[in-house]
Amino acid sequence: DLFVIYLDKQSKVDNMRQVSQAKEDAVNERFALRYVAKSVAKKALECAWYRTLLQIFDKGVFFMNKTLKLTYTAVLTAICALTNVFSVQLSGSNYLSFTYIPCFIAGIYLGIFPGITVGLLGDVIGQLIHPMGAYNPLIGLSCVLLGAIPAIVYRTLPLNRPLKLIVSILLCAVICTSGLNTFALWVMYSASSGKTFWVYLGARLPFQLVMFAVNGVLLLAIQQSNIIDKLIAKSTQPKKHCNDEK
Repeated sequence: DLFVIYLDKQSKVDNMRQVSQAKEDAVNERFALRYVAKSVAKKALECAWYRTLLQIFDKGVFFMNKTLKLTYTAVLTAICALTNVFSVQLSGSNYLSFTYIPCFIAGIYLGIFPGITVGLLGDVIGQLIHPMGAYNPLIGLSCVLLGAIPAIVYRTLPLNRPLKLIVSILLCAVICTSGLNTFALWVMYSASSGKTFWVYLGARLPFQLVMFAVNGVLLLAIQQSNIIDKLIAKSTQPKKHCNDEK
C-alpha cells in the first residue's frame, strides 16, 4: 500500500512538472513569436524608410553623366537668377516672380540636390546682380525649398504628374511664399511699425494668388507638353522604373 501511495504521489508530481513545463514552453513560444514579429516589423519599417530615402535622393528622372547634370543645373541657376532680377513689381514689396519654374524643373527632372542648388544660387546671384536691401537668409531658405519640395513630392507620392504638380505648388505656396517669404519681409519692413504678421499676410495674399496661378499654369503647360522630357531624352536614357502617368 505504501508503495502504491508513493507511485501515485510520484505520478502527480510528474504530471505537475509536465504541466509546468508545458506552460513554460508556451510562454517561451509566445515570447519568441513576439520577438520574431517585432523583428520583422522593424525590418519592414527600416526597408520602407530606406526605399523612401532612396526615392527622395534619387538622381532624377533620367540617367545622365555628371557633366551633363552640371550643365543643366548651371543653365537653370542662371534662369533662376534672371527671374529674381526681372521680377514684375505689382505693388510695394509684392512682385510677380517666376522663380518657381526653374526650381521646379531642377527638382523634378534632376533631383533634390540640383533643385536645392538652383534655388539657393539663383537667389544669391540675383541678389548680387540686383540688390534689394540686406540679404535675408529666410528668403534663401524658401528658395531652397522651392527646389526640394517638388523633388520629394514627385518621388514619394503615388499620384499622377498633374496632381503631383498641384500638391507641390500648394506646399510651396504655403511654406515658402506665404510662410517664409512673407515672414521675412514682415520682419524687415513692417514688424517695427506694429503691424501684425497676419495683417501683413492678408495684404499680400491677393498678389500671391496671382503669382501661384501664373506659375502653376506655366508649369502645367511645360509638363504636359513634355518639352523638358524630350529635351533631356535626346542626350540621356530614361530610367525604366520611372512610370508616372502623364
